Amino acid sequence: MRVGRSDKPNGPYYDYFGHNMAKPQNNYPILTYAYKFRNQPGWAGVGHCGILDDNGQFFMFHQGRLAPNNRMMDLHVRKIFWTPSGWPVVSPERYNAIPQSNITKKDIEGKWQQIHLHTIKNNVKLWQGQIPPGGWHYDTTQFDNSVFIKFLNSGGIKGEPNVSWRLNGKHLQLINSVQKDTTTLIVSNAWDWENHRKAIVYTGLGPKGFSIWGKKVKQMNHKKC
Repeated sequence: MRVGRSDKPNGPYYDYFGHNMAKPQNNYPILTYAYKFRNQPGWAGVGHCGILDDNGQFFMFHQGRLAPNNRMMDLHVRKIFWTPSGWPVVSPERYNAIPQSNITKKDIEGKWQQIHLHTIKNNVKLWQGQIPPGGWHYDTTQFDNSVFIKFLNSGGIKGEPNVSWRLNGKHLQLINSVQKDTTTLIVSNAWDWENHRKAIVYTGLGPKGFSIWGKKVKQMNHKKC
């Protein structure tokens, strides 16, 4: 799903980079895309959205096709957040009324699964723009848009020597010293549907207009027997 905005209901509508969306081109930002968190087979077809305003809290409703049987469609509900520049982004996890609490720097430290919702090469041959019956086969490379990262106490990110992080209220900022840009992510408490527990998540937009999602990975305590 993509989004544009305008000062008037009848347009013109402009995308994240100021392009008129009436012209034939690719538009950003991209809010949802096929994704897979650990301990779950993955979701595709995350589109066809509707929006609900619940007394100033906004939610997005859309379908999700559950892998590996992509004919099975479920209803997803996601909370909408707003970036400092006024663009909507959605929670990585489906909505559950989890109470919000103050998230500290200590809470951010540790291992995360991060999903960068960039376009993945389509390995399915389409017919008239659609996947023909029997033409889709489960392949985890179709969800190859996530990595595991570790936020260090020093303010660095393991394996990313040019990127540092800082927490500013509800905003997690990733500062790239080489590209000279800062990615601002919104942190919140959510329900981890894949692992049946509460978790801290973040959502935001990357420099190229793709959503970035993250979920903190629970550290397992191993005991000797």
